[in-house]
Amino acid sequence: MNKIDAKMNGPVPSLETIGHLASTMKVELSTRFLEHFSEQLYSSPQKAFEELISNSWDAGADFVDVRISPQLSNPDATMCILDNGASMDEDGLRDLWHIAFSPKRDNPIQHGRSVVGKFGIGKLATYVLASRLTFICKASDGKIRRVTMDYGNIDRQKGLKADRLISDLELEIFEATDADVKLALAVAEGGEVLLDLISNGLKVDLSDADQASEFGGVKAELTRPKKDTWTLVVLSGLKPTGQALKLHVLRRMLEAALPFGSEMLIRVNGSRLFSSKTDFPVVK
Repeated sequence: MNKIDAKMNGPVPSLETIGHLASTMKVELSTRFLEHFSEQLYSSPQKAFEELISNSWDAGADFVDVRISPQLSNPDATMCILDNGASMDEDGLRDLWHIAFSPKRDNPIQHGRSVVGKFGIGKLATYVLASRLTFICKASDGKIRRVTMDYGNIDRQKGLKADRLISDLELEIFEATDADVKLALAVAEGGEVLLDLISNGLKVDLSDADQASEFGGVKAELTRPKKDTWTLVVLSGLKPTGQALKLHVLRRMLEAALPFGSEMLIRVNGSRLFSSKTDFPVVK
């Protein structure tokens, strides 16, 4: 189904609306903490976006596909990150939104590799980028679940009081089907590519000779579940900071900061990234 066909057949669900309600969870969040943490530490949209790639690394992913709308000022523009990491079941999603809590803190090795995040707050960097943050996850139990954080709702509550602890924020956990995901991706930016990747199990070839090792380092033996798990993160309702993201700056930042080669392959709008470190001679 293409975009035209979808419109002719009536309303089509978006990636942030798919599924049927399965359960709910309570989230406590200080509006002042959210504002200071995200806006002060992540004034760069590229740096805020990088946190999502770090989450893919921590999930044991060795393949990440990023799709960013070419015109970020468009109202329907999105940023999507798909990875083949371990993903999250319902308990994992509850842990995700247990603010300032992270199981990584007491276990710095996850899925066979050292993790980046330890404090459970990096995802809040996305507050500066978008009004809505959606996680769509296929966990090892085979179920597809969706959770959407509406930052716009937090902004409306924040307006009532400058420093407010929102303790009655309720997030809904939805269960979706493969058909739901397929229908929603049919009208999403880069959706056809993402759907093809999901359908084929997000398999990736990391055997390239020039990228086969991290300068002699030993490749981590990943221990994540091998049941076609995946996570799709969608940023929508982009804020001015999100609209200011520069794709070439993001590519350069990711190439300089993250592991590549035999550890993880990253593509941004179809272009594979290569570590900038390969431009330097190996001294030892």
